[in-house]
Amino acid sequence: MNKRFSQIDSIVLSLAMIVIAAVFSGLGFSIYFLIHYSIVLATIMKILLILIGFIILPYLLIRFLDIKIEYSKLSRKTTFILFILITCLSLYFLHSGEVIHSFFIALGEEILFRMYILSILLQSFSKKQSIFLGSLLFAFVLHLNGNLFVNAIVKLPASFILYYIADRFGIQASIGFHWSHNLLVGYLFG
Repeated sequence: MNKRFSQIDSIVLSLAMIVIAAVFSGLGFSIYFLIHYSIVLATIMKILLILIGFIILPYLLIRFLDIKIEYSKLSRKTTFILFILITCLSLYFLHSGEVIHSFFIALGEEILFRMYILSILLQSFSKKQSIFLGSLLFAFVLHLNGNLFVNAIVKLPASFILYYIADRFGIQASIGFHWSHNLLVGYLFG
């Protein structure tokens, strides 16, 4: 725990990052529907705005504030293997057309929460407190448009699991798990 920021500052900064991500994500979905005549262009725009809102702008803000980013273990080899495996399995078994979009959603959310927001919260809170607060933010702020009951029984425990996976096995494992989960939920309920 660094104590560079007050606890309120850390929470407000985390909320600001979630708002930035939500605005750009919403912009991406709006553009997607406006340029419906070109699915490829619309998808590229949606992915680009997810990357800007969830990864690039929060990264620049963290760099500007000189916050040390907590990187969990990252293995390029494992990342590549997981990407190929999940893509092939989802295309073969789930016949999902949402493979790429689901990947970028998982990538953005995992980097935003398991790296950036965790790094911010660790400035003022212990690791357990940071994971708890990050999970609350993930379940009830990022997914504010979802059903409160579903967020409490699905997204909140899922966030705890994703923090554990990122800490124990690396950020690529939490991205892979999150991506697989999104694909499976989309297949079963979408």
